[in-house]
Amino acid sequence: MPTFSLERLDPNPGLGPLALGSGELLAPGALRISLMAHYTRSPLRIPNGLLEPSLVLSRTTGLVSLAVGVLPWLELQAQLPGVIHQSGVDLSTSLSIASPSRSGLGAPRIAARLGLLGTSAPEAFHLALDLDVRLPVGGSGALARDRGVRGQGRIMMGKRWGPVAPALELGVLLRRAVSDSDVDRINGVGNELRAGMGLTVGYALRAEVSAFGAYSWRQQRVSGELLGGLRYAPVRPLEFFAMGGAGLGSEPGTPRFRVLAGLALTLFDKPPPPPPEDIVYELVQGLPRAPAEPQLEPEPTPSGPPPPE
Repeated sequence: MPTFSLERLDPNPGLGPLALGSGELLAPGALRISLMAHYTRSPLRIPNGLLEPSLVLSRTTGLVSLAVGVLPWLELQAQLPGVIHQSGVDLSTSLSIASPSRSGLGAPRIAARLGLLGTSAPEAFHLALDLDVRLPVGGSGALARDRGVRGQGRIMMGKRWGPVAPALELGVLLRRAVSDSDVDRINGVGNELRAGMGLTVGYALRAEVSAFGAYSWRQQRVSGELLGGLRYAPVRPLEFFAMGGAGLGSEPGTPRFRVLAGLALTLFDKPPPPPPEDIVYELVQGLPRAPAEPQLEPEPTPSGPPPPE
């Protein structure tokens, strides 16, 4: 089995939708910690005539994420994933493909998010550049890391209109292509163009939907996922979330369906300004004005005697 990362979901450690960024950055000194677990069904299917046996039928992954606001225009992030358990069909005899390890540590991710508009007001239009790398460290047999360093660059944008917050993301993924002869049945993996959009509605209880897709130009394949769910923040530092959805396409890592759940803590962040108090306008009737006094015209000044001739 070759070494490559099977995971296609890039959870957002910072503010914005769970599956993509909105361009909004944490305030300087703010810290966001999140724990997530997600389950995917049939993320790796092997074409074999009319059949597509799942080399990886079920896969459960855990993820620890950290984001910290450093400057008004800079946010640093780190993530550490790990495959908790995975299993599938044994194809070692029929197709001579070894099964991956049941568990393993994933590739650590380090990222910097740069605000391009220089504003941190929640209601402003947000635009950011996100640059990340995944190090080739972790369990190579668990399909949890790539063979070399993997890099990704994304442009993120978003804006809030009261309870409604749309987001858009465009990016490119660069990684070493896997083109061994044994991988031809897996169709290989390589560089991709990626795009995503999301919409969040609500305040303490929020509904969220996200759609993201990718095009691998070397393999000429298109894939995508659609996720929807709820997020709930009972008190300010704490948030719970749960989402689920389906995948489309034959790209390795695209599941039949995915479910995820977790929690997040946002610490040392300034509370949002309170909503404006209701203002009561009273109609005050002015007192009637006194009638204007008539203006007296000055009497004409008598002319003097005529000059002597």
